[in-house]
Amino acid sequence: MTFLTGQGIVAQVENILQGNNPRCAVAFWGAGAGQLFGQHMRPDARIICNLSMGGTNPHEIGALQARGIQIRHNDRLHAKIYLGAGSAVVTSANASANGLGLEGLEVAGWTEAGVLVSDTAMVQTIGEWFEALWGQSSPVNDVALEQALAAWRLHQMVHPAADEFAQFQIQDELFPLITWYQNAEWEFNPELLAGLEGQALQQVREEIENGLDIDNREVEEPFLIQGRWMLVYRMTAAGNPHQAEYPTWHQIGPIIEQAFRFDGEDDFHDVVGQLAMDNPEPFPITQQFRDQFLDLLITEQFADLRDSNYYDNQGIWFTEERVALMRRFWQTLQNGLQG
Repeated sequence: MTFLTGQGIVAQVENILQGNNPRCAVAFWGAGAGQLFGQHMRPDARIICNLSMGGTNPHEIGALQARGIQIRHNDRLHAKIYLGAGSAVVTSANASANGLGLEGLEVAGWTEAGVLVSDTAMVQTIGEWFEALWGQSSPVNDVALEQALAAWRLHQMVHPAADEFAQFQIQDELFPLITWYQNAEWEFNPELLAGLEGQALQQVREEIENGLDIDNREVEEPFLIQGRWMLVYRMTAAGNPHQAEYPTWHQIGPIIEQAFRFDGEDDFHDVVGQLAMDNPEPFPITQQFRDQFLDLLITEQFADLRDSNYYDNQGIWFTEERVALMRRFWQTLQNGLQG
């Protein structure tokens, strides 16, 4: 047996995934597993995971299933064993970007260790154990994935991960958008408030004050799906991200038409309101995240995400090109590639 840590675990797991008869009895599959393992794992691989405890992200399991990989689940599984035809890695590392860093990523978040087993008799014993467990495990179907999603969401709320941004799902179709605001003088549309009083008036005023303006609803509304999150940062008068303030989350609600106008303007702006539900945010905005977010935002490759002159382009912020750039921004930020 050979003792393994860090990238030594990664290298041996890669060899197993690419070799003959790859099998994984690994309890928890987290962020990046579908992408990272999917690139290395042969399509005839077999996986046993644990879906009941909330530690496995069902989106990642679905990504692996889409490649034709056979997957079963077992509620009692807590092992982390990567098994091939001639060797096995027995380790503490779950299948995730936070447990194993494939594709050149560092092992992140936790200090992992394990052993490489190459003794023929021992590998055969592990294989017999896997086959017995495979027979005792259940296929992963739509019902199992729905139950796993509920367990995973509860786990995220009750037992937040050591680095919750590492669990953030870049692959989701409705990944968070990115936008900004500036402090400026403005006024409500008096026609919108006409006839309102008391609590009703206060509610509308607060919805507008807490909203985000859009300038071309016809083009931008397809991106503004109710329930989708936006991360909003403050822009200075000089057109730079404000370094002292934290970005904030905004969950998209109904659009309020002709809600307000800036001082000196004739036309009123539509506003994207906040969703009136207390939903958990995608991940907390820590000081470390803020610093990394701003450091990447000010690089040249993402200059279009801090374009204060976009009004010259018909005033459209959420274009297909810019939204695609937002996805690349999230991918770069999560991978730690600062340039």
